[in-house]
Amino acid sequence: MKNIRSNFQTDGLNRIEELFTKMSENSGHNLDQYISGNSLVISDDITAELMHDIKIFIKEVQELIKETEEIQMLIPRLKRENDNNTNNDNFLEWLEGYLYDSVRPYQDAKCLRAADLDKFKRVTTYVFNNMILSNIGNEDIDTEIAEEKEVLSFRKILMTFINRVICYNDNKLYIFKNMDRRFGLSEEKCEFWWDIVNDNRDRLWKIMFMKKMNVMEDRLNQLMEYVQEG
Repeated sequence: MKNIRSNFQTDGLNRIEELFTKMSENSGHNLDQYISGNSLVISDDITAELMHDIKIFIKEVQELIKETEEIQMLIPRLKRENDNNTNNDNFLEWLEGYLYDSVRPYQDAKCLRAADLDKFKRVTTYVFNNMILSNIGNEDIDTEIAEEKEVLSFRKILMTFINRVICYNDNKLYIFKNMDRRFGLSEEKCEFWWDIVNDNRDRLWKIMFMKKMNVMEDRLNQLMEYVQEG
């Protein structure tokens, strides 16, 4: 199993290197021209071939990092490949930040994906009753249910799900696709969350409303302090 993972990682990194080299060549060895501040900005005069290269590169590099969690290995390797060309440095810096931000949710959900359905339901029920409908505090988490880190991951991602259902009123199919894309959660697990959220919709609406109000109040207080200090 270790050899299979190692081969997958090596093949994946080689593939990403090839895509990066091709993309760099098609940009005139100047990918920095498409970076503005902290964003990737595609100009109107970009060729269809380069646009395709960029899309494929970003898609495949995300999938590789999801499977191997090797951002620390990938970026230095691409930088070595790019030693003689400084006009790609800003692109690589953007890429590193983008991968951390886009892949982190998937990595955070690793324990949710690994849990079988029985454990998933058990931990969800505990988190929902003790950390969402009420709040026992992190110091009182029952580690016999799951490790503290796992429990906190369940709470964080379940709150994301609740926010989409209650605050944004998103379509069920859209939410399920989004949870699969961002966190790798199966339809079966999402279905369990959907049922438990909808069974408590009124109570959750009040909780989410108060959370939003508290955030607004904190921001208003910060603004008042800033005005007073000025």
